[in-house]
Amino acid sequence: ISTSGLFSIAIYDIKGAQVTTLISEYMDAGVDYSVTWNGRDDNGQFVASGMYIYSLISNDNISTQKMLLLK
Repeated sequence: ISTSGLFSIAIYDIKGAQVTTLISEYMDAGVDYSVTWNGRDDNGQFVASGMYIYSLISNDNISTQKMLLLK
């Protein structure tokens, strides 16, 4: 991370409904971070294999990408 600030990573299903939020916290610059999704929703239930969208929101940027969950 090149700048400190509040970061959030959320996962959405292909219809756009939020499945889970992986992180939402302040992070310091100059540190390498890693996040792993265990394939569960906010209720702790496993979700189906398929296409999902993740969104990384930082101080001044939003990055959205597709990903494929395989079991």
